[in-house]
Amino acid sequence: MDFRLRAFLAVANQLSFTRASKELGISQPAVTKHIHELENTYRVQLFSRQGLHISLTPEGEALKIYAEEIVAMYDRMNCEMALLRTPVFGELRVGTNTATAQRLYKETVPLFQEKFHNVELAVLVSSGKKMAEAVQNGELHLAILDNPNLPCGYEVIKGKMLPPQAEAFLEFANIYLKNSLSPLE
Repeated sequence: MDFRLRAFLAVANQLSFTRASKELGISQPAVTKHIHELENTYRVQLFSRQGLHISLTPEGEALKIYAEEIVAMYDRMNCEMALLRTPVFGELRVGTNTATAQRLYKETVPLFQEKFHNVELAVLVSSGKKMAEAVQNGELHLAILDNPNLPCGYEVIKGKMLPPQAEAFLEFANIYLKNSLSPLE
């Protein structure tokens, strides 16, 4: 996949070349280069720059819609290909809080159960503190909790040794929670 799209989305979401470079782990001039390459390829201006403030142009808004779809599709394809290599079965205990549970049950859980009918999935909903303690005590394999302070809006607490079914669930959660259009409530 064209990394320039990821760079563009990072800038479009952060509205900052500096913050986008930190998110992507590349230099700010490299981010700028990727954006200029996209602008040259499509012969449009993607961002309106006014001093230190930037905003998306109408062309940038249009590209953002397609870029989000392309990146989401690419991530789902990579997940699917990775999961085809690993046998996944057994029991899986996942903890979450109410806000994240709504998002998990929207796409992640149904798609995971459709793909992995050999996994006995139990999702427990409670406070974040209780879920973290349950993971530490070995009662849960992992917990996925809302965290508005993180760019993705959620955090993952993992047990010591994750079985393949937990790794597979995390792959699904990372894709569908990141690409979820509904924010955590």
